[in-house]
Amino acid sequence: MSVYNDQVYLAKSIESILEQNFQNFEFLIVNDGSTDDSLQIMTKYAEEDERIKIINNEQNLGLIESLNKGINVATGEYIARQDADDISLSKRLEQQVEFLDNHQDVVAVGTAVAIIDEEDNITKYNYPPTKHDELQASLLLICEFHHSSMMLRRSSVQKLRGYNQAKPHAEDYDLWWRLSRYGKLANLSEVLVKRRYDKRPRVSLRYRQPQLANSLEISLKAVKESLAERKLGNLDEEAFTRLWWTYLRPMDEESYQKFWQAQQRKEACLKPQDIESLKSFWDLIIKHPGGVTVWNKRFQWLAYYLLSLKQTQVGLQLFWVLSTKFKVSIPWHSVLKKSVVPYLRFI
Repeated sequence: MSVYNDQVYLAKSIESILEQNFQNFEFLIVNDGSTDDSLQIMTKYAEEDERIKIINNEQNLGLIESLNKGINVATGEYIARQDADDISLSKRLEQQVEFLDNHQDVVAVGTAVAIIDEEDNITKYNYPPTKHDELQASLLLICEFHHSSMMLRRSSVQKLRGYNQAKPHAEDYDLWWRLSRYGKLANLSEVLVKRRYDKRPRVSLRYRQPQLANSLEISLKAVKESLAERKLGNLDEEAFTRLWWTYLRPMDEESYQKFWQAQQRKEACLKPQDIESLKSFWDLIIKHPGGVTVWNKRFQWLAYYLLSLKQTQVGLQLFWVLSTKFKVSIPWHSVLKKSVVPYLRFI
């Protein structure tokens, strides 16, 4: 656990680990130069429980360096992660340890999570894919793991030299991709962690631009490595970049407008020629063991979204790719109806 000025929720977070059913662990807490009462809070718990070991940064070094410090000090077979404002349910460590013990080919396992507010009220649940092939296929464009829910094999993480300093604010995405090429990944389907989203300005929002830039770089790297591995040809990076931003847009319209539309002074919309230019990418999705399973519904959703924006040609082209290449059944009656509706609104 890396801590920087987290006094508000720190006690609850620490207690959620100390109260785990599984008790055979060392609890490494990195105080990353906190200026509030965080150090006093963790020191109090350390005095009461000898499993807690505090690593004190005299100044704020940032999350990546702090986590890598913890990885280098750790002696356990597995390393579990948790943010200082999140809460682990009592069965979390027990179930993850059991899973890794029984699946020696898995190098990292996360869990489903509940999203909570400042009052610990659950606002929604998130259930990411659970199987390696689907998770790796997802990583071609997006990250499907909750960092605060992860448990990793220490030997695997240390062999890969931990988190990459060159990928700030997307260091977890980068590590999951590298781990996915080293061993298998998994998520448990049960909700075992509560992730907090309160009204405080979040790091991921303050540094959204570099986070997006690094995430796109990781996505490009993942796709290019996968294409080369399967000898499927080169990637049209410009077309893929437009696909990546187009996919992001309905999920985070604010970031899209601020970090693409405003800066590029144009929309990052897929062009009709992009569908053909991305032939190698479509082939990759088809040949990846989890590709069609993961991306069929998502690309159908994207195609409908494009139709709603009156980008009829490229939306229909994407449906055609799904039908002819992915070999999935497309409800063409619904598609044609959706393609007409945006125009009827103005009549």
